[in-house]
Amino acid sequence: MTVVEIIQPVELARFTIEGEPVSKSRARFTRRGYKVHTYTPEATLAAERQVASAFKAACPLAPDSESAFRLVADFHQATRQRRDVDNMVKLICDGLNGVAWKDDVQVHEIAGRKSFVAAKEDARTEVVIYRLAPIQRPQAPCQFCREPMDIYPSTKGVRKFCNQKCHLAWRRAQKTRECPNCGTTFRAKESRQIHCSAACLFESNRETTNCCECGKEFTEQRHLVKARRKKLWCSETCRDITRSRLARECLYGHPREGNTATRADGRTYCKGCARDRARKRKETS
Repeated sequence: MTVVEIIQPVELARFTIEGEPVSKSRARFTRRGYKVHTYTPEATLAAERQVASAFKAACPLAPDSESAFRLVADFHQATRQRRDVDNMVKLICDGLNGVAWKDDVQVHEIAGRKSFVAAKEDARTEVVIYRLAPIQRPQAPCQFCREPMDIYPSTKGVRKFCNQKCHLAWRRAQKTRECPNCGTTFRAKESRQIHCSAACLFESNRETTNCCECGKEFTEQRHLVKARRKKLWCSETCRDITRSRLARECLYGHPREGNTATRADGRTYCKGCARDRARKRKETS
């Protein structure tokens, strides 16, 4: 909740805007193709620029984002044109945004008065700006730069960054990662990306194993090593040698010729391997 201490106000600026007072006009709408755009009338923008110029001439200070303000405005109009006081005050508040204060939400007190003058050259707007005490707002640290920022009940638990720049920097930091394969720091293009390149991804999915024919070490895809650890070759030459040998011998070195038998279910087996298994069972029993 915003809290303002009650102290003696200090006059910040006093200035006069010559000419007939101008009311804040409603936003206008225009259609461009299939889209509807809003814009502020040029007369209103010109009046706001005139208010800002008059304030800068009276008080050339930077906008204050920490204090509350009081606005007193006297509108002297020469015509009987219907103008609402609140709309004329709104134009002054918007014209001083970014000039006297950061946003007109800092204006805590407003006094507006409308009167009529006889001569057209006497039409004017007299404005007095008072600075009140600093606004004590609840604060929380920015999630990126850790600087304190103001929070409101409507943004509590939702606002995490002090500005858009910190938000974008935080998002870039979330995408900055270290490649587990080569250790290079890189910026990920998507949330699932872990490696810096396709080459590193390829290398990380490989494992060192031994050729089942010549015993030479080489790298192979990890899922192939796990699936068939004893049936991997370093080259096509070793693979052909193993296949030609297995055509003559079984996996355990028994010659196939004259050593192959067929079971009742039609499957073939090696008699030498069967004898070896029978001998081992006899030795262990």
